[in-house]
Amino acid sequence: MRRSTGNSRFWRCWRRRADRRAQDDSFDLTAGGNDSAVGGAGDDIFILGAAFTTDDHIDGGAGNNDTLQLNGTYTIALSGSVLSNVETVELAAGHDYSFTFTDDLVVANGQSLTFDGSALGSSDKLTVDTTNETDGGFHFLGGAGDDEFTITSLAVLNASTIDGGADVTFFHDVVLLNGDFPGGVALSAAIMTNIETLRFGVGHSYNVTTVDNLAPREASTSTASISVRATAWSSTAPLRRTAASISGAAKATTR
Repeated sequence: MRRSTGNSRFWRCWRRRADRRAQDDSFDLTAGGNDSAVGGAGDDIFILGAAFTTDDHIDGGAGNNDTLQLNGTYTIALSGSVLSNVETVELAAGHDYSFTFTDDLVVANGQSLTFDGSALGSSDKLTVDTTNETDGGFHFLGGAGDDEFTITSLAVLNASTIDGGADVTFFHDVVLLNGDFPGGVALSAAIMTNIETLRFGVGHSYNVTTVDNLAPREASTSTASISVRATAWSSTAPLRRTAASISGAAKATTR
């Protein structure tokens, strides 16, 4: 295991050695600086704390379970030059996190990236906008706060799982679909759980099929509901929703 205090030149010297190793490496870059760290064939951990910026380059290497650990308030644009070959982004409580994908190179074709916000508290928010990602998948784990996930590709949606987490408040986890979804969207609990609101972007037509157990249940009433909302809706982009099997106390509203 190797550690650093954030000296980018040190990590550039270490890169070749880490690449050849199958052991699990730990990169401590919490001191800041413009860092370049490349893992090897093991399961590596990149500890950035509050110091991760778009001037850094984090490459997990050939390992199958590389993790980026963050502990700070973030609004950051992710590209392949900033982050690649990392399988999990682990988020510490006490902060809001917002990630936007600016190219299709962060998640490799057929691979997936997990955003683990399960530790976030009721006042923390996780926002992930996967616009520009077209051929990878995501696993979103929300926390106790209000989270929002944007997906613009049917291939990405079908390769992903979305869990809004166990919110303290109700009706605040959002999935925004904003793009063309040829053949329609079939949503089930295998793809989406604990999401209270579906939103749809303007300029596209949507055909959405939902099934039973998709809507989260409010603990105090055992009532399941999901809100379906059109964002800046246009009459040229109709919404067609099919409730394939919504039963019992479940309900859905379209706005």
